[in-house]
Amino acid sequence: MQLLEEEKMVMTPYSVLAAGRLCRLPEEESERSKDDTNSNFKYDHCKEVDKVVIKRVKEIADKMKISMTLVSLGWILSKKIVASILLGFTKIEQLEEAVKGLQVKLSDEDIKYLEEAYVPHKLVGPMLKPEKK
Repeated sequence: MQLLEEEKMVMTPYSVLAAGRLCRLPEEESERSKDDTNSNFKYDHCKEVDKVVIKRVKEIADKMKISMTLVSLGWILSKKIVASILLGFTKIEQLEEAVKGLQVKLSDEDIKYLEEAYVPHKLVGPMLKPEKK
C-alpha cells in the first residue's frame, strides 16, 4: 500500500470482508463459514490473530450503532488508494447493506485502533508462488 501511495496509484482490494469473517464474531458460524473450504483454507490459519481485530470491529460497531459489515467497509473505504472494492452477494439485503458503507466515516482513532492489532496474512492459494528448489 505504501508503494501505491508513493506512486499515486489506486487498487481494488479483493475479499475485503475476509469471506464474511469481519461481519460477525468468531464464535458465530454461518453456512459459508462451515462449508466454504476455499475461504477456510485462506483464513483458518490466522484465526487466532484475527480475533483481536474482529472484536475491535464489533466494539466500534456497537459504539456507532451500526453493523460490523459497515465498520469493515468504512475501514477499507477510508484508504485513499482504494478505487473500488469487490464484494460477493447472495442476498439483496447484503447489497443494500454494502451501499450504506459508502456513508460510514470512521474516526482516525477508530482506524488506528483497528490497524494496530492487524497482522498481515501469509499468501495462500493462487497468489502463493512455489518455493524454488
